[in-house]
Amino acid sequence: MTLPIRTIMVAVALDQRDLSTMAHASYLVSRFAPETVYLIHAIEPSGREGAAQAAIGPAEDAPIREKLEGLAAAMALPANVRVETVVAHGEAVPTLLKHAGKSSADLLVVGRSVDERADESTRGAVRVMRKIPCSLLIVPAGAPVEYDRVLVAVDYSGRSGEAMELAARVAEPGSEIAALNVFAPPLGYHKLGQTFEHAAATMQSEAEREFQEWLPKVDLAGAACKPMFHVGEEVPDAIAKSADEYDANLVVVASHGRTQPAALLLGHVADAVCRKVSRPMLCVKRKGEVVDLIRAIAQLYEWD
Repeated sequence: MTLPIRTIMVAVALDQRDLSTMAHASYLVSRFAPETVYLIHAIEPSGREGAAQAAIGPAEDAPIREKLEGLAAAMALPANVRVETVVAHGEAVPTLLKHAGKSSADLLVVGRSVDERADESTRGAVRVMRKIPCSLLIVPAGAPVEYDRVLVAVDYSGRSGEAMELAARVAEPGSEIAALNVFAPPLGYHKLGQTFEHAAATMQSEAEREFQEWLPKVDLAGAACKPMFHVGEEVPDAIAKSADEYDANLVVVASHGRTQPAALLLGHVADAVCRKVSRPMLCVKRKGEVVDLIRAIAQLYEWD
């Protein structure tokens, strides 16, 4: 089932990242036609000035709100789209989480720098991704608005079907979408007298069969889809490598919205991919859903 996008929230940093963030947000509005767009900027307290900053009132917020309204006007949104600007006080990540829930956002757009190191903006994006109750688009500074080579990581589940459908709605008309499946031969294949190559070929044949059964269940909205297969156990590395080989301009990963304890138990593919790619990345979540530790254990042991 296609996830609805009625409310889009855009995190405005008021720095060099905003040029790309706003351009991508404008494109998404053109594709999704949401009812409401929020532009939000968080004023973070620093040192001994924190208490004084927390006490700043509406009059002192006016210059920032004016900047947000200018950015909103530059987006040239349709008249039927309601625009709200929010100036909030507090640390950026919890502030975004709070207002995403309060505004019932379906999609949050945030910018990040493109430093190869794990810089603060990347760590912040990962922290938001772990806890945000909606889908999230992370836009690297300077990333062009091109959505004609989209790569979606799939495991042929309903979750990856939702990710594929959302990707198809984001992609430019007539685009190609690559459905990447990462697999590894089962442990002990050599005990069955198989070589790695033979076991991998058998697994790929099974993956190809699953792809053919899964694809008709997905609404591609007219987009073309081609399967891609990668043999390997490190899924985030495989996704990053495949994105480079495909020269993807958008990487899409489904997330189970795990809480932190569950993420530690199961690992978090979306987190790791975000740290490894410098391309726009869409993390697709079911709105408002989190997976707690008990359910994580059940998934680990395949109880559900």
